[in-house]
Amino acid sequence: MLSHAWVLVLVVSILSMTGNSQQPYEIINGRHCDPGRGITNKETCNTALLSLGRTCATSNNPTGRPCGSDGNWFNDGEGVGDWSHVPPGCVTAARADQTYFNANLNSASTGGDQVCKKIVDCAYTNGTAYNTENCQCGTSLCTTTTGLYCTQSSNTCENNLRGIVTTLETTVAAEQTKVTTLETTVAAEQTKVTTLETTVAAEQTKVTTLETTVAAEQTKVTALETSLAAEQIKVTALQTALGTINTTESTGADAAKGRCFMYFLNCSKISNISKKKKTDLILFHFHSH
Repeated sequence: MLSHAWVLVLVVSILSMTGNSQQPYEIINGRHCDPGRGITNKETCNTALLSLGRTCATSNNPTGRPCGSDGNWFNDGEGVGDWSHVPPGCVTAARADQTYFNANLNSASTGGDQVCKKIVDCAYTNGTAYNTENCQCGTSLCTTTTGLYCTQSSNTCENNLRGIVTTLETTVAAEQTKVTTLETTVAAEQTKVTTLETTVAAEQTKVTTLETTVAAEQTKVTALETSLAAEQIKVTALQTALGTINTTESTGADAAKGRCFMYFLNCSKISNISKKKKTDLILFHFHSH
């Protein structure tokens, strides 16, 4: 497996091989630069002229203007203006004193040769976003070799390895945020589960209590049913006894004796008592047994 150091070297080598070494500027005669390819400041115009070999040499500059004292164009303020009769932006000619930077970028004039960028301006110029193609960053040309992160305020390009790292860091941060969100969601769901489990346990306790109560009540019902059955037996016996009294009331002394013998009564004491009294004695005797 390749180490991180070898991977880094491999990436840098690939980027170096894909660098763009083409001349970034060109001179166009008789028309304006294509959209996005015009030069918009004197510093870039100076860079373009020097890149194209247009130096401020005395041999092709009879008046010495607009060369600066340091050999750069326009540094002494010569050749810079805001004109409507000169093409916009960076304009040059065979004679150096016919080279200008026209700050009137809306000029409609097409006279003279116009210096244009072969490469468009960088779309992202604050150093935080990756440009997808070679582009002009102020006075610097950003390529895959120099890096496609443009900071126009300092005319610097940075290697797109930074872009890879930044993108990865952003992706990792986003994934970490997702993980944190998911963890929070899982914790909330676990809390719900715990609450539900507690509720279910409480309801199960209630069910157990109710089942115990029902069982106790069923035991009471069974006892009551048993008692009721016993009482019904007693009632049946009483009804039978009373029926016997009614049936034998008119059969004479022998029947009365039979009844006395049946209920273990002293016949000598009840022979002359009324029917109601006899019935009361039977009931007393029944309950006492």
